[in-house]
Amino acid sequence: MDSEPVLAINIAKGTEMVYAAIRYVFCGIVFVVGYIIVRKSKIIKKKRAYILLVSVCIILCSAAHLFPAENLFIDFNSPEDVFWYTCSGEILDITYGDDSCMVYYSEGNSKYAHSIMPKSAAGYKIPSVFSVREISNRFDQDGAFNVFSVTKTNDYYVLGTFFLYPSEIDVYNGDDEKVEVDIKRLDDSPFMYFFLEDYAEGHYLVADGTKIPLAQR
Repeated sequence: MDSEPVLAINIAKGTEMVYAAIRYVFCGIVFVVGYIIVRKSKIIKKKRAYILLVSVCIILCSAAHLFPAENLFIDFNSPEDVFWYTCSGEILDITYGDDSCMVYYSEGNSKYAHSIMPKSAAGYKIPSVFSVREISNRFDQDGAFNVFSVTKTNDYYVLGTFFLYPSEIDVYNGDDEKVEVDIKRLDDSPFMYFFLEDYAEGHYLVADGTKIPLAQR
């Protein structure tokens, strides 16, 4: 049973990248404090100490990005709150799973990205290095296709870019049964994405009559 959240918050739009800013400030404070300590210390080889200090700050900053401490005491009320706290850009679409969601957004200059956010009973969480795993990455003559799984759930997200522009796309399981999914496409581009429950290696796409396995070769 999930524990009660210590804090549930709403994040106002316009506060993008607070997540990164907090980490840079934290690492900056650690560096300044460490610099003062080394400078006032009786260490003979201070140059080595400064190099070690910089290395420690880099490691701390990287770890803080990969393992968000906020997840221990904060639950976000919506995917938008997580996005405005951690990312920068314009939300184009949100695809909801059973225990997660995927935010697809524009970074500007025709650049697009996605963020898969886990969900607890109390709210949404910041993605970490362990919360989402890429289980298949397929690239062949038909296009590029990726399958992501959300840890400790049956939620899967499929993203793909076709080399051609198929007009009709369907999803089938290993028993050749059609799977009802909501396939989304970026305008009239060859890019598509969708939520899939209980993915198995036998799943495949049929795009304008062409069978395209999703599993990595």
